Amino acid sequence: MLILRPLAEDDFASFGTILRSVPGRRIAYPETTEPGDKPGKAVFSIATHQPVETHGSLMLLERHPYSNQSFLPLDSGRWMVAVAPATAEGLPDLERLVAFVAGPADAVCIHKGVWHAPMTVFDRPADMAMLMWRTHAGDDTEELALPSPVAFQLP
Repeated sequence: MLILRPLAEDDFASFGTILRSVPGRRIAYPETTEPGDKPGKAVFSIATHQPVETHGSLMLLERHPYSNQSFLPLDSGRWMVAVAPATAEGLPDLERLVAFVAGPADAVCIHKGVWHAPMTVFDRPADMAMLMWRTHAGDDTEELALPSPVAFQLP
């Protein structure tokens, strides 16, 4: 079972960047707008996600092999960031799958090629913005149904 832990820079650094403000400073995050490895265009979208229980199961992981993907809460409560590195064969390393609980002030940029769970929100409906590079060929998202569900639980 995955027990969600607080989103912390040291724990998340190998998977992506936590995007946070610093009082009195402007912080640039160039990785959020990097062009992908294939011809395409930047896409910014906003979606409302319905909340789930504070426990459940992951059934699917996805990754974006050619670009980073950023998630920015616009109006949310807590939400989950579940990530796994790829194995040498390119599959998710489920032994190293970790899950974090993020809050309404947390935004993340997930590195290209990192497997992650689809958006999962808790507490209430959440409006989330997403920014990524979309290839013209449409081959920028790989999805994988997990061989067996992976249970998760908020602490």
